Amino acid sequence: MPKALGVAVIATSVATSLAQQQAGPLVGWGGNPFGEASPPAGRFVDFDAGSNISIGVMPDGTVRLWGEGYPFGGLGAPPPVRIRAAVGRQWWVELHSDHTVHAYGNGPTQVPSDLFTWIDAAQMWAAGLRFDGSIVQWGAAPTTIPVPSGSFAAIAVGMSHGLALRADGTVTGWGYSEAGETSLPQGVYSAVAAGRFYSLGLRDDGTIAASGLNAFQLVTGVPVGRFVAISAGETVAAAIREDGTIVTWGNASTTWMAPPPGRFVRISCGATHCLAMRDTSCFANCDGSTAGPVLTVNDFICYLNRFAAADPKANCDASTVPPVLNVNDFVCFVGLYAAGCSGP
Repeated sequence: MPKALGVAVIATSVATSLAQQQAGPLVGWGGNPFGEASPPAGRFVDFDAGSNISIGVMPDGTVRLWGEGYPFGGLGAPPPVRIRAAVGRQWWVELHSDHTVHAYGNGPTQVPSDLFTWIDAAQMWAAGLRFDGSIVQWGAAPTTIPVPSGSFAAIAVGMSHGLALRADGTVTGWGYSEAGETSLPQGVYSAVAAGRFYSLGLRDDGTIAASGLNAFQLVTGVPVGRFVAISAGETVAAAIREDGTIVTWGNASTTWMAPPPGRFVRISCGATHCLAMRDTSCFANCDGSTAGPVLTVNDFICYLNRFAAADPKANCDASTVPPVLNVNDFVCFVGLYAAGCSGP
């Protein structure tokens, strides 16, 4: 199943950005009949939640699968180095460091010979971006419907439709449109996500737009506020707020779909489960400095300014009960500052 794709991930720099991006532990929740919501321990640089199965790429390029038929299975260390993986239903695709794509499992394993910068997979089909930004698709329906022409910065594929994001923030869709899921409301977007019969878009101002079938109120139940990441699963959707906390909607009103507490940086939802990567960055390093000493009085000033401006990033304890920003956040920040940073 797809995860949200951002326009900032420009085609020619995808491999480099994936190799350099934050690695972190994963947390899962939701339906878990095959262990698909129970990720193995360790740190991952990429991951995807599918239908009863999940996949992750570790910093050394090793791929791990867990869920139906793959109890914590490991599929080798490099070479080749895997830089991205996407999972459908009992099959998956990998983007290797040489920009070739490979498919495995019980699905369409015959893939194009093109060189790619990005891939995404759904039930029994997949699509990728060439270096020139053009789209290639393969597998089962809706691949009988032509892809849009032109150059794109990101794509996302759902059950039977896809979304393509241009560098100027406009979006076009293709595939089957049962309820208008191929057409997001007009606007400028920074990320898109394609679900089963619906679509999500993250606008430049951080708000979320939706279109398509309103099953489980996936379209009308979009949360308000500003967000930094979105994901569209089959019957559940999720987003990460500016303060790093997660909100879910759709078939997510029951206790078993309650998101985990804490701060997160990336998210992916599948059929009835979601995965998220914990934020392991140094919260005390408010100003983001890299030259030693990393933690200085400037970080206190930075945090005080954020708190005074009611910046969601000042929510150190990740609380959700109003008032969200209170003295506990100061205590939290001082404690993290005293503990120091073990990494950047």
